[in-house]
Amino acid sequence: MTAAPAALLDWATVTDARAVTVKGPWDFAIATRVPGRVVQPKRIENRAWTTKYRGPLLIHAGLGWDSYGADDPRIWNLWSARHGGLVDLHRRRWWWAGHVVAVANLVDCHEGRNGLQHRISCCEPWGELSYPTVLAAGRIHHLVLDDVRPLIDLTLEGQAPPALFTRGRQQLWTPDRDLLDHIRPHIPEAVRA
Repeated sequence: MTAAPAALLDWATVTDARAVTVKGPWDFAIATRVPGRVVQPKRIENRAWTTKYRGPLLIHAGLGWDSYGADDPRIWNLWSARHGGLVDLHRRRWWWAGHVVAVANLVDCHEGRNGLQHRISCCEPWGELSYPTVLAAGRIHHLVLDDVRPLIDLTLEGQAPPALFTRGRQQLWTPDRDLLDHIRPHIPEAVRA
């Protein structure tokens, strides 16, 4: 049950935003572009907490790694669709870890719900109903992302502009004005799929 597409953000005029730090390889799943859309990029971020915030959101690639994600067939399919082959995703530290890798519009946040005898999430294919690190907290909440724009090309080899590096935090956090000013030149024009 994803929200209807929201208006595209004009990042040239954004003065207030929030950020979320996402562990690898989930950061790749959100911030990658897939030619031809063979596999759907991740537009739902699963969290143990909820928020009333809606609006501009920075996607920050955390330094942490989620081995559950490295085993997820959706990640493997996305990697293969993007790069034309497979790579061992275990214990891999992306070169973009610690950087803001994308911007998005957070358009909704709701508790994960299910249907068809509790087997299908309201936000398939990326919305989780159960997840090892979230289950301890109880409920899973789906942060619904729209107008996602990668800032850097997430390939095996590369280098991110130093201006995109920042310290991550838990929950939603407010990036300082300097960070917003530094990322603005890296934000591509909107493309509605």
